[in-house]
Amino acid sequence: MVYRWAGIEDLEALLSLRMEAVREIFSFKGNVDCSSFEGATRDYYDRHLRTGTHAAIVVEEDGVLVGTGGICFEEELPSPDNPSGRSAYLMNVYVRPEERGRGIGTEIVRRLLKRCEEEGAGKVYLESTPLGRKVYYKLGFVDFPYLLRLPVGEGSKD
Repeated sequence: MVYRWAGIEDLEALLSLRMEAVREIFSFKGNVDCSSFEGATRDYYDRHLRTGTHAAIVVEEDGVLVGTGGICFEEELPSPDNPSGRSAYLMNVYVRPEERGRGIGTEIVRRLLKRCEEEGAGKVYLESTPLGRKVYYKLGFVDFPYLLRLPVGEGSKD
C-alpha cells in the first residue's frame, strides 16, 4: 500500500475518485449529468493544489487507486480556541467500497491530521457520512453543536 501526497500531475486521479465519492454519497444513479460540477471540481484542484491551500493524499495498491483524502487550509479570524486563525477542513476522505475495512481510511485521516499539525492549523473540522463517523470518533473528533448550515437556494425565512 502506497500513501503519497498528490501533485498537480494527479489531478485526473483525484477528480475520478472525487466523482466516485460524490456519486456514492448523493446516491446518483445512471446518467445524472455532473459535467458542470466536475468542471468546477477540476478547476478547484488545479487552483488549490498549485497554491498549497489544498493538500491531498492518494493511496495506491499495485498501481491501482484505492482511496484519497484532502484538506482545505483556510485562515479565519483568530479566536480563543484558535489563536492562529489557521484552520483545516478535512474533505473527500474516500476508500473504494471493495477496499474498506482494512484501515485505509483511518490511515488517510491520520496522515491528514499530521499535515494539519505541521501547517499550524489550530482548528480541524469536517462533515461526515454515518459510515465515516466511527473512524473520526476513534481519532478524537467530537460533535460540534454550534454549527448551523443554510441549505443552498432556501435563503432566509422571515
